[in-house]
Amino acid sequence: MPKIHPLIVQATEEEFVDTAHYVPDGPIEVRPDDDTVTQTLLSSRTVEDCAVTFALAKVPPGSHHLRHYHPHGSEIYYVTKGTCTVFLGEEEIEAKPGMAIYIPPGMVHGDRNETDETCEMTIVCSTPTYAEMGLIYV
Repeated sequence: MPKIHPLIVQATEEEFVDTAHYVPDGPIEVRPDDDTVTQTLLSSRTVEDCAVTFALAKVPPGSHHLRHYHPHGSEIYYVTKGTCTVFLGEEEIEAKPGMAIYIPPGMVHGDRNETDETCEMTIVCSTPTYAEMGLIYV
């Protein structure tokens, strides 16, 4: 991913990685049937002293991000394109462009896309790396 300044990282299509086979920034377990793609842009691994993690995610048609929770941090999804179903505890929310979704620590969440368009979102995590939040599948 191009770093054009010590505080700026440029997203590229080539930098998206398969969530099921990639540990973005630390020792966390991922499952091979988790089929979204992500790109971490800002974290303490990419920008010195960064206190949060900022990433892009794509949920292609027919795919899903398995239900899980983070014991040590919160997360925000902001949908920029397409729609998908987001699970928040026992609720199912149809997430649409312009929606911001807050996920507190410990809340089970995930998503699935049953449309024919890729759902795209930005993700902000309250920890300097994604791995620091912890990841526990349910």
